[in-house]
Amino acid sequence: MGRTFFTAILAALFGASAFVRADEPLTAGRVVVLSGLPGDVESDRAYARSRESVLAVLAKMKRENIRLLAHDPARLALPEAWRDAAVAEGSRENFLALGGELGKSAEPLTVVVWGHGGSIRDESVLHVAGPRITATDFATFGGAAAQAGAPVRWLLFFTGSGAVAEKLAALGQPVFASEHTVRFASDPRGLDLALAEWQAAPEATLEELARRAGPRIAAWYEQRSLARTEEPVFFPAKGEPVLLAELESEASDRTAATADGWKDLPRARPEDFPGADAVVLDRSIRYTLGENPAIEAEIEETTQILTAEGKARGDFDLSFSPPQEDLEFTALEVLRPDGAVETFDPDDALDAKSDAPEGYGKSGSKMFSLRGVEPGALLHVRYRRVWRRFPFPHVFLEVPVADDIPVRHLRIAVEAGREETLHARVPDAEAILPRVTETSYGRRHEWTWTNLPAAPAEMLATGGRPRLQISTFPDWASFAHWYLRLIEQADEATDEIEKTARELTAGLDTPREKTRALYEYVAALRYVSIPLGVNSYRPHAAASVLQNRYGDCKDKANLLNTLLRTQGIEANLVLVPRFSHAHEAVPGLAFNHAISRVALPDGPMWLDPTDDVCPFGMLPPGDPGRRVLVVDPASKSLTQLPEPEPGAHRLELKMDFREGATGPARLTGHGFGGYALRAAARQTAAYGGTLSLLQAAGLSPVSGVLSTARETNTPPGEIERPFEWSADVSYAGDLAVAPFVLPAEWKYALQPRTRPLTLNQGYPLAFTQIIQLPPRAVPPAASSEKNGPLEWRLTWEKTDTALTGRLEINLRQPELASEALEQFRAELRRLYTALAR
Repeated sequence: MGRTFFTAILAALFGASAFVRADEPLTAGRVVVLSGLPGDVESDRAYARSRESVLAVLAKMKRENIRLLAHDPARLALPEAWRDAAVAEGSRENFLALGGELGKSAEPLTVVVWGHGGSIRDESVLHVAGPRITATDFATFGGAAAQAGAPVRWLLFFTGSGAVAEKLAALGQPVFASEHTVRFASDPRGLDLALAEWQAAPEATLEELARRAGPRIAAWYEQRSLARTEEPVFFPAKGEPVLLAELESEASDRTAATADGWKDLPRARPEDFPGADAVVLDRSIRYTLGENPAIEAEIEETTQILTAEGKARGDFDLSFSPPQEDLEFTALEVLRPDGAVETFDPDDALDAKSDAPEGYGKSGSKMFSLRGVEPGALLHVRYRRVWRRFPFPHVFLEVPVADDIPVRHLRIAVEAGREETLHARVPDAEAILPRVTETSYGRRHEWTWTNLPAAPAEMLATGGRPRLQISTFPDWASFAHWYLRLIEQADEATDEIEKTARELTAGLDTPREKTRALYEYVAALRYVSIPLGVNSYRPHAAASVLQNRYGDCKDKANLLNTLLRTQGIEANLVLVPRFSHAHEAVPGLAFNHAISRVALPDGPMWLDPTDDVCPFGMLPPGDPGRRVLVVDPASKSLTQLPEPEPGAHRLELKMDFREGATGPARLTGHGFGGYALRAAARQTAAYGGTLSLLQAAGLSPVSGVLSTARETNTPPGEIERPFEWSADVSYAGDLAVAPFVLPAEWKYALQPRTRPLTLNQGYPLAFTQIIQLPPRAVPPAASSEKNGPLEWRLTWEKTDTALTGRLEINLRQPELASEALEQFRAELRRLYTALAR
């Protein structure tokens, strides 16, 4: 590109600046960092992040050689090490004054500028507080340094930077700019990539940095199939501009180095964390909620490996939801015990995609393994998640608070605009309130925890690990109205749907009979496991689900509701936090499941057609007692589902060993008892009969071993009948001890626990067993327990032909915590002791 008349005049006025030596790094001499005026909470946070990256590169420079110009410096959140840095407001007046001051020295100068650009009367400008900084102002700043003979180099990332760069290059000052001759309408996105390259090579010259970063910026757009909104270009001190997107990358290692602070974290002593394979020394999670992007999350953590088993912490598999969500690693490092740092290229992470059926949301994941992970090593990982467009009109997030290993220090920060209503709930920690601070465009809520104990997975634990729930939905009414609009026309009753409903309900008179027939039809359709969430939150059209003969939970519930409405029976979709919890104070998508509420003459009926072994009228595991949202125009709060009725869930077992160690057995199940046996029957069929139904149902004798032959049972799909099973049972053991059976999972309650326990998948259970044995001279004594969560009674009856033992167990409280759990343990130990006599 030839020099224009105006740039020639500039060169004549100021003379040519001292050319920058090709081998002189950007950090040599002095540095000016200027960020423009952000326009919203997203750009405010983005500018702050870019500033942090620049300061990380400049960490080893003398503070007096660095000048920061920024919007609203009084609220500037600087790292502790930079509290004494020279900071001023990023105004035109201060910028020009600084140029005059720095122009008194011939020491090299690097100027880094980014922000929101534009134009006034065809002249490029950078938006700052007050009058904008024009292209002529940039030339005046550079000209002052040129008169003093100071070598100057520029990094310019804003709309219109190409026109500014042309003027500066006329002064003999090299420029790495985000534009060439075309002025783009959107702000460039490549600054963070350029800063990552600078962090990876802090001693790079301007040309080296440009040749490393330019191709990477172009590749970033290409990988995402996005139109490029910048044209990275290098204007040398002499010669023609170099279009960088057309070059091959000269970067040998793209992994961004970071400030060394993570290396200096105080190490953990293994003896302070007995049983832990690793410990998170520091974890920082920071969310910015806005419009473009909608959500940006930055996660950074440093983990210390304590044992050989902890090496698995070096394997990562993080899921995300392309194309709406982007996941990008910016740092992958291992500090080995010998002090050497090994870095990894984030681009080496493998991409994997889900195999969800066509028409269902797909997810992706990035997987990689770090080398050099051994006891004593530190792992440092930093990555970003960005939702350019969030699928909901408001944000709902669940952020894990605890981990399966100890966490020594955790920070979670959420920044949102002032107009946003932010709801947040910290589970099991009412005393922990966020620290709220005002930012230029919003508010930042920050929670801090120290010395969090490990929360490992425990068998039969109630709920998951503690999570921080965050929502910007105003209330439950607004959420319900949004979801209603979302599912409009998904329940359209086509001719085929009406025909199917008529055929299924032919000859049936009452609404309840019709509801049962339609429920059993939909429940029998194949279930596709796609949980409710960002990938799949709108049910597919009922006609499509009917045609496919499969669907996920909300698809099947929506089809059931549509079939019911053709028969004049009102039904609503219901969102359920299955095996989890939704809270009144945090409106949003805290749900992973969907069922139906049917309006019958005798009152509402809750039906879950997801599971084809769940009988009509029963809610399957994970549903009962949950607080749910009925998707209805009148919904303004959550509704609680009914708790299971104790008397409806029963098992009855009879075994006859009067003739010896082999005899007939019969098992009957009602309610949850029948549900569990049907599920077990499906499992035995999958194993070709090599697994007995007793084993599949998790029923094991207190002593000895039971084996079965000639098993028969009710077909699992016949959910309208009580489930019955019969077999010939052989007992390998001493018949002096009756082979009563108990749920094998109950033994887990006897192990040490840190979290509440859920038995029988949350259902009460009445379990009656009758065992006939050869007669004895003296029958055992009766025993019982009547006052706690586990009630039981063991009695014996002796006749001339048999000794009959009758065991009646009643577990009324399946969810146990604290005192109830301890009482259950004591009662269970006494039961085992009584059965072993």
